[in-house]
Amino acid sequence: MGTMTRSLSDLGRRVADEQDAELDRLVDLGRARERFLRYGQPERAGRKAHPLMIAAAAALMAAGAVLAVLWYRAPEPLHFEVVSRGSSSAGEEGSWLSASPGEAVDLRFSDGSRVSLAERSRARVIELGAEGADLVVENGKVQLDIVSRRESQWQLSLGPFRVQVTGTRFDVDWQPDAERLMVSMREGRVLVSGCMLDEPRPLVAGEVLRASCKEGRVEITSQPAQATAAADLEVPPPDGDAEPYESEVETDLEPAPRPEPARTATAERVQATPTWKDLAAEGDYKSAYAAAQALGFRDECARAGVGDLMGLGDVARYAGQLADAEHAYGELRRRFPSDDRASVAAFALARIAFDQRGRYSEAARWFGTYLRERPSGSLAREALGRYMESLHRSGDMVGARQAAERYLGRYPTGPHSELGHRLLGN
Repeated sequence: MGTMTRSLSDLGRRVADEQDAELDRLVDLGRARERFLRYGQPERAGRKAHPLMIAAAAALMAAGAVLAVLWYRAPEPLHFEVVSRGSSSAGEEGSWLSASPGEAVDLRFSDGSRVSLAERSRARVIELGAEGADLVVENGKVQLDIVSRRESQWQLSLGPFRVQVTGTRFDVDWQPDAERLMVSMREGRVLVSGCMLDEPRPLVAGEVLRASCKEGRVEITSQPAQATAAADLEVPPPDGDAEPYESEVETDLEPAPRPEPARTATAERVQATPTWKDLAAEGDYKSAYAAAQALGFRDECARAGVGDLMGLGDVARYAGQLADAEHAYGELRRRFPSDDRASVAAFALARIAFDQRGRYSEAARWFGTYLRERPSGSLAREALGRYMESLHRSGDMVGARQAAERYLGRYPTGPHSELGHRLLGN
């Protein structure tokens, strides 16, 4: 960009020099300017404008127009760098960014804005403009500090939800499998829309929004701004149950016999050992997977109900054990095909195929499965966008264009709309 700007400036100077030289040969510029400024005023009788003066005025106007075009530069889009583990690299539009366990990833934008992904969070910047950016958060916690400018235009997509930002500081927590969103405001104001929010809902400093698409519930509370920091955001369990991995087997709680003194210490040690469900609820998925593996992961899947199967799949996926994750999700779909979580499991299988395995045809099949089973589900927009993207990556251009038409018809300004327009040649 710098080389192009210098070339244009040099060209502008050469044009101006040539025109000045030509005008010097034609007419005295001082007298021409004086006459040009009087042009249009009543002339004394018998006097007419000299043709050379008119030519000089036209030449000056043309030179000004040329230089104005050469010197004008449209505002440049923002750019950003990705900072992780003490190193930085240039950010790219469309690239997925993931924060591994125990680390955070910072996106630092050229206007001073900053977006921080907490561990196990995943997001991407889908479009950069001169006044802001469009981001998609696939899952996890994200902290945003957006610099306030008069023309700021930032948008955040989280499943079926959208947050419009001008300049503010706030935190989000999006758990797609549970279909839960939390927005916690620290400063400024945002607009939240989507799911059961028919009209954009403004949030201001000190307010916290909690929404559940599955339960059709939105709750907005007010509290002191210092109480709404990111540490206040509690990550719900990824299985989508109302309570963290509750057992689905009801038992009668009768008073237990008093343990014998010789066995008390052993009983306390067993009770103190956390289960895979406890560890998953704390977000320690590697330890949770190890605990489930100690019991026999696939044996545990055979005993599990629908909620625990979803939890086991998520634990294995977040721990990087993809084969066991696919087994758990597959068991859930085989044994509980009519449960809504069977469709969420299909979406999870699509994410594994696309993000971890690079099997785009398989990803398209699973995203398509979700869309067939839940065409109006809370993940439908993201599923259709990624279905289109999967077909495009797999080389099925006919299918990708058909998906693009569907996507733009339903979500003309959605996070995948730019890809849709490119596929259709718009």
